[in-house]
Amino acid sequence: MPDSKQRRPHILLGVTGSVAAIKLPLLCQQLGEIGDLKVITTNAAQHFMTMSAPVPKVEGMEFLNDEDEWHSWQRVGDEVLHIELRRWADIFIIAPLSANSLAKLANGLADNLLTCVARAWDHQAANMLVAPAMNTCMWSGPFTAAHLTTLYDMGMAILPPISKRLACGDTGVGAMAEPASIAEAARALLQLKGGKQLGQQRWWRRLPWPRPKRQLPGGAFQREGICSGPSAHNCFPAVAAALISSAAVLLYAVVRVARQ
Repeated sequence: MPDSKQRRPHILLGVTGSVAAIKLPLLCQQLGEIGDLKVITTNAAQHFMTMSAPVPKVEGMEFLNDEDEWHSWQRVGDEVLHIELRRWADIFIIAPLSANSLAKLANGLADNLLTCVARAWDHQAANMLVAPAMNTCMWSGPFTAAHLTTLYDMGMAILPPISKRLACGDTGVGAMAEPASIAEAARALLQLKGGKQLGQQRWWRRLPWPRPKRQLPGGAFQREGICSGPSAHNCFPAVAAALISSAAVLLYAVVRVARQ
């Protein structure tokens, strides 16, 4: 991550295909007051952005999409945009995070600029925040619980949706958290990155999983034990699973040979 002592913070905002993308103008305005802003939009997000008010002009703000990823690279040696964005950003916020993009992140897909940045992100740095937004039935479904658990265990901060009347006409939990809450959580992540201690904050939503949590402003939460500096990722469960699978295959081969 870049040295942030002598400059404004660098905030990378990802916007996915949820109707909550219409709140982008207000979100850009509030995040632009905190630091320099770059915005990645998916193709689906751009559909909803056409329905929103014009995005306010924020000094230094830049919009990027999948076309920029492909056009910026022409030959070996050229900069790769999703890697450069990872290096540029101090924090990465995805708001809104749709059910589809949530599933992509949880399963490691990298099929657009936004998910490529997320795949390359240093998740041990404790500086990525997601604000899901979807229909109530989708939010309460088992896929969502499993996918959020994966993101949570990776160290991402999660700002849960709020309850209100949704665009589809249903009333319930699923609307993206308010831009003010997202901006407040962003400030907290920047403080953590700078090694500062968070003061006494207000209101924390109850964590839906029985795991230790770090509380962040705005209702966000994050797995406890994630540090703000570089560290090795705990990959023991994955390694153990791979070793067990390999041993099973080897044992099967030995048995087949012995029977011949």
